[in-house]
Amino acid sequence: MKILLINTFETQGGAAIAAKRLLVALNKTAKLEANLLVNESQTKSEHVYEVADTKLKKRIRKYRFILEKVFFMFYEVSEKERFAFSTGKLGTPVSRHPLVREADILHIHWINHSFLSYKQLGELMRLNKPVVITLHDMWYFTGGCHYSGECNRFMQACGDCKFLKHPHDTDLSSRGWKAKKAIYTNKITFVACSNWLADVAKTSSLLQGNRVLAIPNPIDTTVFRRKDKAASRKQFGLPENKTLLLYVAAKADDERKGYKYLSAALKKMFDSEAVIKKNLEIVVMGNVKDRSEIQFYFPTHFTESLSDPETIVACYNAVDLFVAPSLEDNLPNTLIESMACGTPVVAFNTGGIPDIIDHRLNGYLARYRDTDDLIHGIEWVIRQTEISGQCIAKVESAFSESIVAEKFIRLYEQLTAGS
Repeated sequence: MKILLINTFETQGGAAIAAKRLLVALNKTAKLEANLLVNESQTKSEHVYEVADTKLKKRIRKYRFILEKVFFMFYEVSEKERFAFSTGKLGTPVSRHPLVREADILHIHWINHSFLSYKQLGELMRLNKPVVITLHDMWYFTGGCHYSGECNRFMQACGDCKFLKHPHDTDLSSRGWKAKKAIYTNKITFVACSNWLADVAKTSSLLQGNRVLAIPNPIDTTVFRRKDKAASRKQFGLPENKTLLLYVAAKADDERKGYKYLSAALKKMFDSEAVIKKNLEIVVMGNVKDRSEIQFYFPTHFTESLSDPETIVACYNAVDLFVAPSLEDNLPNTLIESMACGTPVVAFNTGGIPDIIDHRLNGYLARYRDTDDLIHGIEWVIRQTEISGQCIAKVESAFSESIVAEKFIRLYEQLTAGS
């Protein structure tokens, strides 16, 4: 059985990381052959193939992406929404690609940033192959937004979109919803990475009649593992005798990642008489344009954005806890990575995060947007002495490569048996 995974990127972003980890996990089973088709690859990894495989194609890919974003600039409310909404207008034909033709199953992941348009998605559907679509966010069942926030118009039909400058009933989001409606068939199996996203997807009018499942992303627990804390701290030049709190975000001040809530919580701790504040310091992993704008009040160390897995593992091992105050998230890879290294997580009880953290067993789920409870969670985790093993046990039982790969293999076998 030949499985083709399709994703815009190979290594950039959470969906890319998840898709490539699934590729590796599937091929380790020796029960099938899996390949990954991306717009443009970043490594020379086995089983990874790129569509833009010449200098000319790479240049076209770049200008296509720019053109799509320029097009959306006429519609966006502000620059902040530029990457929160994808139009699906431009893309690259892939239906005649040899890997697509040879595949028994097409497993489509995140295809935005002008990799596949609605038109190209429709061409793949018309090949009459079994199709699996993994939902890394909400885009596949909305009119264009990746996370809808409090809006639930996708339950009927999109339109009057808050991400658009001039929202109305037949706006760009409505047209996007109709474009998807025209190409979707009830033969598509949608797989959400979390139970939360699966439940939300089932309420969308676009997916009525489709099978929607929840299967998590896998992680290699031989890579993400517990290491010596002192050695890890030395690698980053971090103090040995401090309590270190980690914050991770591709963009540190991203509102959806809850930066301002962590900032507010740390301000309260700094102004309080809490005993733990005397020993607390912060570690930030991610891109920070202006460090002076990051207000965490305690001494703060910046690692920049890390890409090498072993260095990332060392960072998780160097700290005492990871605080992830996301306001809306599917199944963040970073939380699973941290727990696989034995580092507990404090996060808001929202989205797919409860699939990862078992409250007061291997981490702490704070009440949504409640900075006082976020502080309580930080204090609770710091007081624990034997929580590390619980973190590792949860990852091994729910997210290890063998467990997740076997779930997908069973799904693939069901689809090929019925085709």
